Amino acid sequence: MDTLLLPRRIGRWSYALRNAVVNLLGWPLALILAGDPTGEPVPTSIWFWILVTVIVAYWVAFVALPRCRDAGLPVWILFLLPVPIIDIGVFLILLGTGTRPEPFERTTPPPLPSYAPTP
Repeated sequence: MDTLLLPRRIGRWSYALRNAVVNLLGWPLALILAGDPTGEPVPTSIWFWILVTVIVAYWVAFVALPRCRDAGLPVWILFLLPVPIIDIGVFLILLGTGTRPEPFERTTPPPLPSYAPTP
């Protein structure tokens, strides 16, 4: 199933746009996590952590992973994303790598050779 919100493969510019949207959604959450400037911890509920988990899971499963598939890169590259400086390089690699062609999928069976007996 390939839809707008749940793609199997995405191109470079779609990847950049989806990254921008996820980052815009994540900034308010990051500000809440940063806490009060006075150093007081900000109380967060379980719903806050559920929202953070859903956004991160969506980004990994439906933004970064489809881009790896589309670029023909190994999936293990996603394990480098939590590393602070390396994540910028991985983002640039995913953004700069071109799209590989779709694998050929046969929808009809191949024709029988002319010498094959017909049933």
